[in-house]
Parts: sequence; C-alpha cells; structure tokens
Amino acid sequence: MTAAPPPAASPRIVLPSMHVLLVDDDASVRARLRDFLTGIEGGAVSCRDVAGAEDAVSLLQTSAFDVVVMRADLSGMSGLQATRRIMASRPVAIVVTIAPGSPSLGLAFESLRSGALALIPRIDGQDAGLSGLEGSSGVDEVLVWELLTAALALACKASRRSGDVSRSEVREAADGRLPNAARRADGAPAKVMALLAGGGALGSALRMLESAGDARPPTLFLTSVAAPFLDDFVVWLNGVAPGGAVRGRAGPIAIGPVRVVAASDGFRVSDSGALVSTPVLPGVSGTSFPGLRGASFDMLLSSMAEALRSDAMAVLLGQVEDDGALGLFAIRHAGGQAYEERPARNPFTSGVAVRMGAAEGAGSAEALGELAASAAARVLVSENGDDHEA
Repeated sequence: MTAAPPPAASPRIVLPSMHVLLVDDDASVRARLRDFLTGIEGGAVSCRDVAGAEDAVSLLQTSAFDVVVMRADLSGMSGLQATRRIMASRPVAIVVTIAPGSPSLGLAFESLRSGALALIPRIDGQDAGLSGLEGSSGVDEVLVWELLTAALALACKASRRSGDVSRSEVREAADGRLPNAARRADGAPAKVMALLAGGGALGSALRMLESAGDARPPTLFLTSVAAPFLDDFVVWLNGVAPGGAVRGRAGPIAIGPVRVVAASDGFRVSDSGALVSTPVLPGVSGTSFPGLRGASFDMLLSSMAEALRSDAMAVLLGQVEDDGALGLFAIRHAGGQAYEERPARNPFTSGVAVRMGAAEGAGSAEALGELAASAAARVLVSENGDDHEA
C-alpha cells in the first residue's frame, strides 16, 4: 500500500528557517518527512537525509545543521550510539523517533538521557494503514506531524541559543550565587520539590536525584515526554532513577519514588500539599504538546507557590526560552527556593531564570542535588521538633 501524503502543517506553529538532517534507514520515511518539512507554507526548511547513523556522525563533522531528526533503533550503529557521539563532540539539537510500544524504547529513553532534546512517534513510510504510524496503537497521525513541527521549532531555538554570548555572563553570576543560595536554604526547609526536566536535561535530572539520594524532599518529576510514550517512560525511569518513579496521580505528595507529571496532566498543588486535577488548556489534553508545556508547568508551579509558599522548592534543568521560569519566579516570590542548572553543563540551558531573577542561584546537577538533600534533612528536623540542624 502506498503511504498517504503528510497533512499540511498546523497553522498554530510557524517554523523558523532551519537546516535539518533526517536519519532513517527507510527511504520512504525520509521522503515523507522531507516532503512535509520542505512543503510548509511560509517556512524556509532545507533538508538532507542519510540512511545510517555512521553517515550522520560523519556528515556532522563537516556540515552544520540546526536539528537532527533520527530514528533511535537504527540497524548497525543505533541512534543512541550516534546521539552519544554527537553530543560528546559537536552538540546539536536531536529529535529522536521510534514507534510507540517498540521493544527498543529503552534506546530512545537512553538517547534523551544522553542529551537528545525530544522524542516523537515514528511515521511508517511503507504502509500508511489507517493511521500512517508504525505501531501506532491508535495514535493520531495529525498529532504526530504537529509534535514534529513543534519539536523542530523548539530544537531550532535550542540549537541557536547554545551559542548565545550572554551565557558566559550567566555562568559568572551563577558560580557566585550558588553558595549564597545554599546558605539561604539553611533556614528554609522544603516539603515538596518540583524537578522540571526540560529539553536535553534527562541526564542532568538523574544525576541530581543520585546526588540527593534518599534525603531529598517528596519530588514531582515534570517531564515533556509525549503522551504516547509516557507510561513506558515511567516504567523505564523507575528502573534507573534512584528511589524509583511512579506516575503522578491525584493525592498527597509523599516521600518515596518521584511522581512523574506531564504537561497534559493538568495538575495543581492544593493547600494541603496534594496533587489535584484541574482542567487543562484546549488542545493540550493527552498530547504533551511541546509548544505549550511551559505554560502548563508554570501553572502547576504557581499553584505550588501559593499553597506551600516557603515550603516549596523548584529546580529547572535544561529549558528553551522561558519555559518554567515564570513558575520559578512565583515560588521565589512566595519565599520558596528556586534554582536552575548552570548553562556550562547543558548546551540547551539558557540561564534565563537567573537573568530574570526567577532563580536565586544556579549550579551543576550534582550541587543542586546536595541542596535538595540538605533541605529535606531540615524538614525532618523541624517535624521532629528539634532545635538544631541534622
């Protein structure tokens, strides 16, 4: 059966001009992606495509691309192996593709851990079937094209921000502020921590959790992983995250495994410190739409600031533009603790939260994990009625 042509691009997303490298071992998949991207009205997207990861790694040594769209489970060198090589030598924004439900999903999640920016379902170019998706399990193809468009816009911004000359100024300010932030934390216990793992920051989030150990506060793990992968992602994360992970549900936020929350969940934090379901924005429910995740998480963090005030802590790891920064500002304004990852450790961290005064300090994931652990220890001290620090 001949694959159906891709639909027109969603009018909600406008792509900037960009140079995209498509990596897939199926020529028909590459053709569908290329036709869709180069056919966007008003866009200026140019594409080059290769069949294997080895070719992609070699090409990136001599040619510049804004974004790489790469299949995770390539034959030969996998997309994961290529991601690790690319991020170690010449970082670029990578969007990983794989079929939902694939037995090789671990490769895709490990690619995110290694620095890939986003994960979307893979289009099947050989047989469109009813949905046009390989292993789609009912995933709407139009949604996938929208996710691709939004992910590319996000990735292009990230790639171009990674060379921002102001980043050195952010590093200098952050390096000097983290000790002050640590001293401030000595007098401000945190009863709930929100860990926003933005684009390219899954590895940083895991390093922070490892550094914090069992002493961290009850933790919300905010992720932009798209809905078709979310349940499998939580299972994978439960196996690799220190202390484990469970899907975030309405109810108390307790010590133990991190509670994984997606933008599509639409949660807020109640006055009692519990997760409460709330209506989400039209068009967001069930999609984890990348272009809207910042607004959704900002609302959750703002509710956390209002409910917990000085008992709230939030950490922003890897983001593009101002995703999550407004929520951090609300927490800091309410007397809570707000930090972000130092740009030197993540090429897709802009440092905007420090620049706009939303974060009081920045540091490595490991240093921020130590802060989280010390804050949690003081919570236990205060709850036990002691008058000294742990």
